[in-house]
Amino acid sequence: MHYHVVGIAGAGMSAIANLLLDQGHTVSGSDPTHNRLSNALVARGATVFVGHSPAHVRGADALVATAAVRADHPELVAAHELGIPVLKRGDLWRDWSQQRRVVAVAGSHGKTTTSAMIAVALRGAGMNPGFLIGAEVPDLGGNAAWGNPDAPLVIEADEYDRAFLSLRPDLAVITNIEWDHPDIYPNAAEYADAFAQFAASVTNPRNLVLCGDDAGVAQLHAPESSFYGIEERLASDPVSCRLAPLDWTASGVTATPTGGVSFDLWRYDRRRMGQRRAGAQELALPGLHNVRNALAALAVAALLGADMTGALAALANFRGSARRFELRGEIGGVTVIDDYGHHPSEVRATLAAAQMRYPGRRIVAYLQPHTFSRTTALLDQWPDACLHANILLVGDIYAAREQGDPVALAHTLAERVAAAGVDARYSGNVEESAAILVGLVHPGDVVITLGAGDGDRVGMELLTYMSRGVAAGVPLAHLLLRPYQAPPIPLIEAEPMARHTSWQIGGPARYYAEVHSVEQARALVAWACKVGVEMIWVGGGTNLLVRDTGFPGLIARYRAQNWQIDDRGDTAILRVEAGTPIAGIARRMTAMGWAGLEWAEGLPGSVGGAVLGNAGCYGGDIAGVLHTVRVMVDTIEEDWPVERMAYSYRNSTLKESAIHPSGTPPLILASSLRLHRSDPAALATTMARIASERKTKTPWGHSCGSVFRNPPGQSSGQMIERAGLKGMRVGNAEISRHHANYIINLGGASSDDVLHLITRVQETVQHQFGVNLELEVRVI
Repeated sequence: MHYHVVGIAGAGMSAIANLLLDQGHTVSGSDPTHNRLSNALVARGATVFVGHSPAHVRGADALVATAAVRADHPELVAAHELGIPVLKRGDLWRDWSQQRRVVAVAGSHGKTTTSAMIAVALRGAGMNPGFLIGAEVPDLGGNAAWGNPDAPLVIEADEYDRAFLSLRPDLAVITNIEWDHPDIYPNAAEYADAFAQFAASVTNPRNLVLCGDDAGVAQLHAPESSFYGIEERLASDPVSCRLAPLDWTASGVTATPTGGVSFDLWRYDRRRMGQRRAGAQELALPGLHNVRNALAALAVAALLGADMTGALAALANFRGSARRFELRGEIGGVTVIDDYGHHPSEVRATLAAAQMRYPGRRIVAYLQPHTFSRTTALLDQWPDACLHANILLVGDIYAAREQGDPVALAHTLAERVAAAGVDARYSGNVEESAAILVGLVHPGDVVITLGAGDGDRVGMELLTYMSRGVAAGVPLAHLLLRPYQAPPIPLIEAEPMARHTSWQIGGPARYYAEVHSVEQARALVAWACKVGVEMIWVGGGTNLLVRDTGFPGLIARYRAQNWQIDDRGDTAILRVEAGTPIAGIARRMTAMGWAGLEWAEGLPGSVGGAVLGNAGCYGGDIAGVLHTVRVMVDTIEEDWPVERMAYSYRNSTLKESAIHPSGTPPLILASSLRLHRSDPAALATTMARIASERKTKTPWGHSCGSVFRNPPGQSSGQMIERAGLKGMRVGNAEISRHHANYIINLGGASSDDVLHLITRVQETVQHQFGVNLELEVRVI
């Protein structure tokens, strides 16, 4: 068959694609970008498209999609229209569990490592198992292989979207049960019930392997099952809830000089009703949780009748999975580790393992919270989970499949942890967090990046910073050695601006910086003037096109996000700093019953960008609520009344000076907005309506929003559509088929691709309608 896999570059879907290739199927797939996983699939013969298009689906016999893909995804829509079956991963799992023996590993935490350990142990025992794991495993040579069909297939059985209930495993492991995925399971009872259904799918209760140390597992009431756990308890370890004797037990767990753990291994003889020592065992990985994972793997190997000598030897040398306590580098006395942990319990275990592995060293952790629903539901658990960190940076929420304000909730989480006595602070996006770490780390520190999103980039950016500094012979707190006065904050050299624009297009800025206060901004402007570097201020990058040739000076972003409300009865003055997301502050104000910003629901970008370009939609705009603007001209702060902005449609005095900078352009620091009291329920209804309308009108894909300003009394999008330009493509840029005033980056589009489309639109509309379309987007 020909399978088309949506999201093929992801860890889980790339693993499925590898298994399909092993079985002799034709595989194609799509993803917004290429990565190591997709490149490996291409090398094996798969066809991988960058970007998503209905055309990619044609010719496929079935489409496989991750649960995170929206129903309006263009390839799903095309599959339904063409009558191509749309499968979830659970559909494939069901088929595979009918074809061969399956070992399914479930649990809230530890599934990946336990699955990898089982496959490694079985290989060590002389078997050739199949495996499907949500991470690359160096000891196995990848994240999936079909193996010998006569040997078991080890599947990491994820509970998200209830996928694990599609399996009928011959043998199953449950590592622990702790409420997670609140977007799927609204409460802990529903979550536990799903695991009970999974446990019931195993016909032979002895083939159900359970962690005897876990209170959640104890609620399954399965005393006939096989159990594993740690005999000797530590004060920091969860309270044991024993249902039955442990079939596999570790005692005397201690850290080894090489960074792993050693312990005595015991096996319970159910016939003789007693334990017998199976010998001393070592693991290369640290932490009590990895001891438990190894015990689960040994229990599975024994139940399958494997050669235990080979299984034990293989586990002793197991190096772990990608992004599971993975050493990323050591430079200048600083050790950088990355871990996929994103649930409080996982983070607690990882930080405890770090203390065991690196006793006496300072632990500096960066946490990228994963999804709004999970962070909100588990907010009270985070303070205790982070107690092992000496310093904790909390980055923006990684939204994944959800929508929300990534900044406000991250601030709340950081404040909760700080209230528990941990030195915790909000650190912003990935680039900001890496820059902050530069000023924090000292030789001897252990830096751990935590999260399931792209937060591992923080550690890699930090290593890059430090390698430059160490190579230049300067202290770690300085990023670059310069022949002139050092800048007041770390600068990133040759920074691709594609990372900082919603179009995801743009060449390198000679220097890039992000500042968080007026003092930092003033110092940076003074430095740029002194050393003669041309400087441009940008906002959130949502209305910006940077040419692929880049910018030969300094591009800086102002990120300050404080706000305060002056309640005057029926009216109020909101003072809000320019780096604040405009949609986020609009939601906060409407929730408090203040009207005036509800039109900004879902509007991308920052308050500063909105003020600069007189943003507006759905009958409102900034000009209608703006009172005064706090502006820094050179290094002098000034308060401008709204009249001085000389607002016109999507334009202002400041925008013109920002597009054509002379020296250092003015910077919007903060704005005072006039609001009036209204009914919160009515405002919420209005916001919901606007959000719904925006969702239906906004095309899917990377764009800058509207490219052209609307001429008086006319619609640019309608004219472009009437001119027959909808769907026109140059390179990897396309005029949206959904909204003609959008240009979509299909994946890897260049600035020239976009500019060619812009020129073609302007020439065609001028020729057919005699109208000159002006750009709304800013070009650098």
